[in-house]
Amino acid sequence: MPSLKDKRLEAMLATLAACRRVCVLTHYNPDPDSISSAWALQRILVVRTKARAEVVYGGIIGRAENQLMVHRLGIELIHYNLIARSDFDAFALVDTQPGTGNNPLPEGIVPHIVIDHHPEEPATAAAAYQDVRPGIGAAATMLYEYAVAAGIRIDAMLATALFYGIKSETHNLGRGVTRADVDAYVDLVPRVRKDIISSIEHAPLTTAYFVMLDRAIKGTTIHGPLVLSVLGNVDNPDMVSECADLMLRLEHVNYAMAMGRFNGDLCVSFRTSDPAVEAGEVLKAVVGRDGTAGGHSEMAGGMVEGHGKAALGATRAACRELGQRLIKRLRIRDGAEGVPLLKSPDTTPSQQVIRALLRNGTTDARTG
Repeated sequence: MPSLKDKRLEAMLATLAACRRVCVLTHYNPDPDSISSAWALQRILVVRTKARAEVVYGGIIGRAENQLMVHRLGIELIHYNLIARSDFDAFALVDTQPGTGNNPLPEGIVPHIVIDHHPEEPATAAAAYQDVRPGIGAAATMLYEYAVAAGIRIDAMLATALFYGIKSETHNLGRGVTRADVDAYVDLVPRVRKDIISSIEHAPLTTAYFVMLDRAIKGTTIHGPLVLSVLGNVDNPDMVSECADLMLRLEHVNYAMAMGRFNGDLCVSFRTSDPAVEAGEVLKAVVGRDGTAGGHSEMAGGMVEGHGKAALGATRAACRELGQRLIKRLRIRDGAEGVPLLKSPDTTPSQQVIRALLRNGTTDARTG
């Protein structure tokens, strides 16, 4: 009798029986979980179908860790701006869903395949095949199961990609994991290129990174258990999520939201360590009709469009409005006015940056 995993695989492959070329889409500014999952699906489709498959992304691959991951593992990605949608007769979404606004799925296109571990979106129901399991810690875990069921060879490079996707997405199995995540992680360990993992996690950082980090720290205010960070213009949208990750590690802080403007959009990232708060739902409520948002129980990302021609002052006003909405949503009273993170006049921003890095270590490579 076929297992549940085998049934899922066969149902997915059946949707592509007549397809010639498949576009496998990640979410915007893809992280290791999205990159590795899309790469695994591409491998499966190449081996088990007659269709060609390409991994396509929108936005940029911004974090140094993610750039080095793609380079060291030899992952071939194509930017959405370089493809013609008419070249593809099928679209697959991995680690994202239609209707979320965080992927480059062409308007009016219903995807053949949706595989994701975020809460299910209404538009996903129209897909020919859907596998949405919000309880799973990483999409890479799901694609590992598909790869095993498909009988494809998981070589050292693919194993390393999937392992790092699970590791970074779950904080090294420390957050939101299931038995499936643990099993995939343990199964992959013997095949992983540990030297590559080490090089990725200690990727060289540019001077621009530290300039942005300095700006983020100077733009941070503390509101009781909440930290708000306004970065202004950023040359890398991943810096917004990285800032939220870092600020959540401050003592006595349970919530962190970072905001920065990139290519005309206001990027927002929210993090929480409070198990009673659903980060995705909170950020959806905060962004409201001004943009789009979504995420997991502890991390969420969003975007507000239309800030490309706005003065930076207007963008900062929008950030203040979003911050006040979050304060109201979290019912924060003490500390609602906020105090600057940099309060000591005899401590320079550069010294604060160094101390923060020494105290907290490096941040992981997730986005959203």
